Amino acid sequence: MLLLVAAFLVAGTQAQTKEEIEKRKAAKAEQVKLSADQAALDKEQAILAEKARLEKIKMFKDSVEADTRAQWVKDSLRSIQDSSNKVQAENEKLTQEKYLSVDKSRNDVYGAAGLSDYEIQKVKTINAQYYARANAIQSDAGIADEIKTKRLAALNKERLKSIKSALGGKKADSLEKARKNSVRNAEDSDIQWIYSLDDAKAKKKS
Repeated sequence: MLLLVAAFLVAGTQAQTKEEIEKRKAAKAEQVKLSADQAALDKEQAILAEKARLEKIKMFKDSVEADTRAQWVKDSLRSIQDSSNKVQAENEKLTQEKYLSVDKSRNDVYGAAGLSDYEIQKVKTINAQYYARANAIQSDAGIADEIKTKRLAALNKERLKSIKSALGGKKADSLEKARKNSVRNAEDSDIQWIYSLDDAKAKKKS
């Protein structure tokens, strides 16, 4: 009887031990699973954090590049404007210098001819009218050069006649002599057509 009881006790103890072992195994497996799940979660969070970091860096770089481009455009526009202003200032200076040079050369001729201020003003008015007409002839692409020369010569004769009427024959002759004896001013574009007539006449004589 005692042996039978002992056998039952041993069998019960073994059953409990086996059950505990199974429980420990299940708990360990669960722990392993939880650890694996946590590791996967940590990895996913790390990936998301790295992605967010890289995106933030990219946004910063894009912002810096955008600011740099905007500043470059601003600097370029300022440089272009400064260059434009400089060119404009230089052109205005050259235009003023050209005007002063032309005005001086013309006044030298008028002075050499002994004209008064009133007579000078009359001659300037007459010449301005004929310079405009001469320019219209020279600019007409439909007229042959030979015909242009003839028309310009006729126009110059008309100009000299108008000056003679305004100044009198003696003063008009003195003015034309002073013009021919003066140094030619290449800057005076209005009078170049008269120079070309002088050259054509001199060439024909030679």
